[in-house]
Amino acid sequence: MHLFTRTVTMTGSLPRAMAYCADIRGYVSEKLGQDIGLWSANFGAPHGTMVFSARVEGLAHLAEMNTTLMSDETYLDKLEAGAEFRGIPGTDALARPLNADLAAGTTPPVGAVAIVTMATAANGHMTDAVEWGLEIAAHAGNVGGVPIMVLASAFGEFGQLGWLSVTPDAATAQAATDAVNADEGYLKMINDAGDLFVPGTAHRRMTTRIA
Repeated sequence: MHLFTRTVTMTGSLPRAMAYCADIRGYVSEKLGQDIGLWSANFGAPHGTMVFSARVEGLAHLAEMNTTLMSDETYLDKLEAGAEFRGIPGTDALARPLNADLAAGTTPPVGAVAIVTMATAANGHMTDAVEWGLEIAAHAGNVGGVPIMVLASAFGEFGQLGWLSVTPDAATAQAATDAVNADEGYLKMINDAGDLFVPGTAHRRMTTRIA
């Protein structure tokens, strides 16, 4: 099981753009018969950034989904109806979890908060970076009380890893973050990362599920 995301940046009236995204999310979810998440970026991304998410089996599953949607006139009409909100071209991403089973996970509720940190392993350090990534995810998850999924990107920046935590609300996210940031063991592990990652590639983003 993989995590598929489509990130788009909307322009124009943000309330209307969000309503449009929620409408098309609902249609796609019903058409495909599976949960599609819609997340609004709070920090670490331009205003108006929206993320659609889905759990998929892999490339073949994605191809089937795309074939179904691109042959559906209602879906195509909805795409055209959103032309006024289109900003910069969107980005699709596919990632494989290294320490969790997506199929066994529960569906995050509306209001859930997702925090993802991305970094790219340095040349010659991929194995060590993955090992370190799994260790720090386990440690931070124990300290903060929130499981952290380690993800390996299938496309895009080669060697990119992600650490994803999802909490039911902002208060839980804040409590977990405060606990981890105050933990000496976590801070030491961050320092010990040394040259495992390409400088300047680390980035953190927070989103909230709105539909």
